[in-house]
Amino acid sequence: MSHSFRHFAGRLARLGFAFATVLASLGVSTAAAQKPNVHYRYPAPQQPTGLVGATRLQQGGPVQGNFQPVELTGPDGVWISLADQGGWTDPVEGAVHAGMLIGAPYRVKLDNLPEEFNLPQCYPTIEIVDRTYAPQGLERRFPIPVVFNEDDIRQATRGMLVTRVIYIEDPQQAIPGRQLPGDQLWHDAGSQANPLEVADRLGRPVAIVRLGARMPDERSGPDMEFTYGCPPWRRLSAPVAAEVAPTPAEAPMQQARRSQAAAKSTVQ
Repeated sequence: MSHSFRHFAGRLARLGFAFATVLASLGVSTAAAQKPNVHYRYPAPQQPTGLVGATRLQQGGPVQGNFQPVELTGPDGVWISLADQGGWTDPVEGAVHAGMLIGAPYRVKLDNLPEEFNLPQCYPTIEIVDRTYAPQGLERRFPIPVVFNEDDIRQATRGMLVTRVIYIEDPQQAIPGRQLPGDQLWHDAGSQANPLEVADRLGRPVAIVRLGARMPDERSGPDMEFTYGCPPWRRLSAPVAAEVAPTPAEAPMQQARRSQAAAKSTVQ
């Protein structure tokens, strides 16, 4: 199960700090004895976009050239597009599946925002900082979930910078709780904390998502600086039931369900 830490910075920092007063004590007690021997050069959100992923590439391993499956979802009615070759892909309402390179910052366009928001669009960035290790052939079944929720978008369109660090839980410190499809559990790290450091204590960070109020000049099209050079990505289709093979632990349960369904069909 993946979780994310959220960090607020800007005019409404007091809101983030109020949450931090509740969570800071939990974070300190949980991580005090397990603080990693790591030096964080930049506090979030001043951390330059792309730096963490580039540092991960320098460490080596099977990450160079790996297109990590990512699933992007947003609120109902919001359209999602990816920067591509100096422009934007056709907007999609619903889940967008893409393969993204580790260390390459990607610009995303969220359009058709509700009128209650201060801006008609929002342009978050996604930085993949590590990969998942799914069984061979099942990579699309285990994408990194990037969930753009209404609260984060609302804060971003009001001038705040929202930073989310998505991490894979350490099973020894996992928080028990059910995660519904399309949802993502998150914890407020507070305006004074580095969410990357907090996530690193509780698991393995795999992605950094930043939402702010920066807007491109749409009259001339988004410039390459705004889109970070439009790094390559791969369009992926959502896995369908026929393509998703059960894991060894799931196979007996699925076989039992099929046998039960057949028995019911026979009786009827």
